[in-house]
Amino acid sequence: MHFEFSEAEQEIARECREYAAEKLAPIDAQVDREEWVPEDLRLDMARHGFTARIIPPEHGGLGGTVTDLCLQQENLAYGSITVASSVMATNLCLVPIVSWGSEETRSRYLPPSGTGGGWAPSVSPSRTPAPTPWPCP
Repeated sequence: MHFEFSEAEQEIARECREYAAEKLAPIDAQVDREEWVPEDLRLDMARHGFTARIIPPEHGGLGGTVTDLCLQQENLAYGSITVASSVMATNLCLVPIVSWGSEETRSRYLPPSGTGGGWAPSVSPSRTPAPTPWPCP
């Protein structure tokens, strides 16, 4: 069996790797030290679609596949495993909503996640977690 990534998948990997090198790697140590992902970075990543990779287009997402998400995460992690883990947590929270949520549930929760409003909270003793559209433990 021969397996190769499609051109679209290779583009996702390249885009994410470039983003990681430009935006994540320079602040990786600071993010780890402060235990917080800066708000402007979270919003920028949402604008790039990183928190909406698997959200269907009709709900404001990119409509990507699990392979697309894996390529995204692998390449973002080159810049910061901490930030990539936060992005993955956000995407994983959405899987049950995308896969099994009613249309009403999807309409209520998916658009905020795709625009940065539903980023999975990063908890730090010195900071307040990011607002989310659903209750978090």
